[in-house]
Amino acid sequence: MPTLGKVLRQGDHGIGVLEEGQNGFAVVRGRGYTFAPDFSAMEVSKWKTAQSAAITRFHPEIRIQLRKPQYSWHLLPQLERVFGASLGQGAFRIDGWFSSVRVRSEGSVRPENSADTVDAETLCCEFSDAMGTIVGFTNVEPHRDATAHDQRLYFVDAQRRFGGRVMDFEVLRARAELSPIRRVSYRS
Repeated sequence: MPTLGKVLRQGDHGIGVLEEGQNGFAVVRGRGYTFAPDFSAMEVSKWKTAQSAAITRFHPEIRIQLRKPQYSWHLLPQLERVFGASLGQGAFRIDGWFSSVRVRSEGSVRPENSADTVDAETLCCEFSDAMGTIVGFTNVEPHRDATAHDQRLYFVDAQRRFGGRVMDFEVLRARAELSPIRRVSYRS
């Protein structure tokens, strides 16, 4: 399995799963971030190994200014249509101000004063009034079990302190950038 350093040589935009198979990671502007069960973001060491990843060079050809509130269930199909009509397979990044971003934790956590662990797939957190970035792909599935958009979107706040796998969001004002994929590297 390749190290994250080797994966990052292939591109500056991506998503994947670390070797342990529990923590996903997002590559935002050439840096890899993973998310703890408490939703804190941590930069991933370039020596960590990736179980699987989809990564590409991000060169946006389409920029869309989002000037009014939109929910993920409305915005994401619009982006898919833009890609389908003009670019086909692609990568996107949404930078802006989100009124809410609901994320899911990954891995497992041990509740305080308990010997039990809780499956973090059920642990969610909603961030309100947050500046940050959502990264993702259209028509690219790096996770074998991916069946919905939440499997391929990650959020990290502007200061890179918190985030996670996106379940849904409402954007207030943002810029969506769409980049065609000329070459995507998969590792699994």
